[in-house]
Amino acid sequence: MYQGLNDFDAPGWTGPSDEGRTHRMFFRLYALDTELVELAPGATREELRESAKKHVIDSTELVGMVP
Repeated sequence: MYQGLNDFDAPGWTGPSDEGRTHRMFFRLYALDTELVELAPGATREELRESAKKHVIDSTELVGMVP
């Protein structure tokens, strides 16, 4: 399993913080023409996007609202 860094500069899922307000969570799904994109462990979101950019066939986005 490969993991990049999240918004808190740590690998893995951390979920929204409990600040008493509605949170928007963005999930992006990319269909690629390859199984593996070459990245170093701990790659950032931008490094992933740049590396995968030439392999994207299609993409979609889901926005979830958490009260």
